[in-house]
Amino acid sequence: MIIKHHAANHAVPSSPANRRDSFAPTLAAACWFVTLAFGGTLCLAAILYLTFYTRLWWLTLLYGAFIFYDRDVCNKGGRSSDWVRRWAWWSYLRDYFPLKLVKTADLDASRN
Repeated sequence: MIIKHHAANHAVPSSPANRRDSFAPTLAAACWFVTLAFGGTLCLAAILYLTFYTRLWWLTLLYGAFIFYDRDVCNKGGRSSDWVRRWAWWSYLRDYFPLKLVKTADLDASRN
């Protein structure tokens, strides 16, 4: 596959309409960065807080049991979630990166 960069689509917004249209993709990319950068630490802090400082310690045990039960799903092809795939978030995130894939070869559909 070839990846082409569309620099013309990523121009500095000059009109109010262009600025409004570029706000959602920029916000989606910023939120994605914050989630990747701080999400793991915040979730670990929340789990530790729930375990040691609240009466909801049983929720962390339930979550741990689910993680143990669910540990092999990635080796079986994963679990698709259509309602998550339909979130507008993904199209905003796609629009932030001005790339286009050009198909150059067929891929084997039986391989994951």
